Amino acid sequence: MITSQDFYRVATTNTNFTEARTILANYSTEFTIYSCSNELVDKVVTLELARHFDELEELCKYIKESNAKEQDIQELMYKSIQSEKEENVTENFFKAFENPNTKERLFIVMGETGVGKSFMIEERYPNIIQYACNSGLDPYSLCFYLSDKDGAGLKPYETPFLKAIRQGTKVFLDEGNELPQDTKMFLQGLTDEKKSVVIGDEVVEIHDDFKIIMSLNPPSETDERMPMGDALLGRAVGIVLELTDDIICKRLNINESWLYSVRTIYNHIRASGMIDMRDLNFRDYQRFTKYNFETQLQFKICMGDVTNIKEFRKIQSTGEYQRLLKKIIMEAI
Repeated sequence: MITSQDFYRVATTNTNFTEARTILANYSTEFTIYSCSNELVDKVVTLELARHFDELEELCKYIKESNAKEQDIQELMYKSIQSEKEENVTENFFKAFENPNTKERLFIVMGETGVGKSFMIEERYPNIIQYACNSGLDPYSLCFYLSDKDGAGLKPYETPFLKAIRQGTKVFLDEGNELPQDTKMFLQGLTDEKKSVVIGDEVVEIHDDFKIIMSLNPPSETDERMPMGDALLGRAVGIVLELTDDIICKRLNINESWLYSVRTIYNHIRASGMIDMRDLNFRDYQRFTKYNFETQLQFKICMGDVTNIKEFRKIQSTGEYQRLLKKIIMEAI
């Protein structure tokens, strides 16, 4: 963003400014301190003279957005380019998973809570065989289930997972690092380039089109998720989805200023010497928007240590805390 003085300087010294301003008026927009520079003024005129109207219209959209959000246009354009790159990377990842010529059988979508891993997979493959992984999903349970279908007593029947191995369909394992170790070892044998695998007393041929897509959160120091293991990860094609501010704002329908204000008050409290205040995650922001903000903030802060309860009460009575809280409440209206 340029200053008012810089804007005046461009307007009075750039010989293209008046013509560029007239061109922008045809697109129902104008230059402001957020969307003006000598380079942009010249570019508007150049695109018009070259009759590159599609590119000019795209630039005008950025100018409109920059003015509306009161955000520097260069920053907006950079974010857009980065977002487009990320979309291309994600699209290539899924295309590789769908490609029948891809030899790899395990594809992993990794990312923080709330980034939309499962949602993205379910939206793209609404009919995919899906398992919610847990510690009780051992190799037998993954391949067989017991049922009395004919009234002659319980018998084992093949699960959709085992049928997928034989028939070459695709399977989605949600939260894959919740699986027990023996199941991970079983998957390890399935996801190398072997033609068959022994299941029970049968040698089962692995169909060429069989593939697994898995979502998981990486393990951290503050949870009990078990690592996948180098051998299994080494067989996987992976992608990491990062939880950006744009994703948080879009999924929760909030604005960035509210998000920054929440972080400001949280960091203000953390700096007062609270014990074991962990970083905010997507679910925290989700609760902050859905329920009473201050109640959920207190809950988040006090869960780390019992002494935080009394310390939080002290902070609540300060003028700085009340000022920060009022800003959050007003921005949420």
